[in-house]
Amino acid sequence: METKKVVKGMVTAVVFKLPVRIEGEVGTRIRKELAHFVEAGERFFVYDLSNVHYIDSAGLGAMVSKIATIRSNGGDIVIIHPTDFIRELLQVTNLDQVFKECDNLDCAFDYFRKKQDAVSHAS
Repeated sequence: METKKVVKGMVTAVVFKLPVRIEGEVGTRIRKELAHFVEAGERFFVYDLSNVHYIDSAGLGAMVSKIATIRSNGGDIVIIHPTDFIRELLQVTNLDQVFKECDNLDCAFDYFRKKQDAVSHAS
């Protein structure tokens, strides 16, 4: 799993490039790294699912573990590049209603920029 901060304009997002299988230790790493970045004040996250072919229930749990906190801070998590199988898994578990899906990183940043603008106009 690769994690990196990406900056585009005034928006910073943490991108998780997830491995082929999200289970066991990988789920634990996602949960820990997500918690670390949330505690550090990051608000925008991207899960790149282009390589993912399997996610177990613990992996799904890890992926949603901080979403309420992130959203309460004006942020969100976006998924990009899910395979057809993973898209179907997200639909069956209703997580397609939880995560915003974008075609690519640029789309995710456009979405984050709009969320950031909405939060700054609301304050």
